[in-house]
Amino acid sequence: MDDLVVGIDPVLLAIGPFNLRWYGLMIAVGIALGVLVALREARRLGVSEDAVYSVALWGTVGGLVGARLFHVIDRIDFYIQNPVAVLAIQQGGLAVWGAVVGGVAAGALYCRLAGLPIARMADLAAPALLLGQTVGRLGNLINGDAYGGWFDAPWSLIYVHQDALIPDLGEPTHPYPLYEMLWNAVALGLIWRLRRQPHSDGTVFLVYLMLYALGRFTLGFVRQETVLLFGLQQAQLVALCLIALGLPLLWRRIARPSSAQA
Repeated sequence: MDDLVVGIDPVLLAIGPFNLRWYGLMIAVGIALGVLVALREARRLGVSEDAVYSVALWGTVGGLVGARLFHVIDRIDFYIQNPVAVLAIQQGGLAVWGAVVGGVAAGALYCRLAGLPIARMADLAAPALLLGQTVGRLGNLINGDAYGGWFDAPWSLIYVHQDALIPDLGEPTHPYPLYEMLWNAVALGLIWRLRRQPHSDGTVFLVYLMLYALGRFTLGFVRQETVLLFGLQQAQLVALCLIALGLPLLWRRIARPSSAQA
């Protein structure tokens, strides 16, 4: 079996100064599919569609801001030298953890203001988030901005298009986006089954958070990214923090489901 060669132009359509990139398109498709899944869950849980649309709007805006902020912090040395590049999100550079943290925070704020049950809305959003993250990684796969280290195997990725963002064209690498898509698909299957089981509000979201955090921490060892502390990348450090915070909350809901309220 040969290596997996990625030769797709990251720019899908160019009209004058406007470039539509696969990256942006996949993020938009991921958000749209996530909203559709959330609407399906809303009908099952007795939540109004208007509430889903409102939370989705707040969550999307908060997610985009958080995603860019986490990315800029992760590569602060570059952005200090190139401050205008902070706004160039069409080139890539949206950290998933930033999207999760920013989106959940904004969505929770709206729920609080609107009197919606935060934990139930979080459960509703969990499968939608995983589906959106999985589809979004297709954009990274074409863009070449989330790449693994050197790795010579039949399933290695080799980028050959001159506009791919990976620094070493033509070199075999770990197919990091594919690894994460596979992990997310497995996690989505698990929580899709869990969501119909008896549980207290917030349990599904916490399981999603723990599964995704475990995947990001583990897969980070084959990804090429800035190392911040103790040999770990930003995403790995965030994952460890969220696991430390989330596991006790999840345990409370499993051990005492009747008293676990958000």
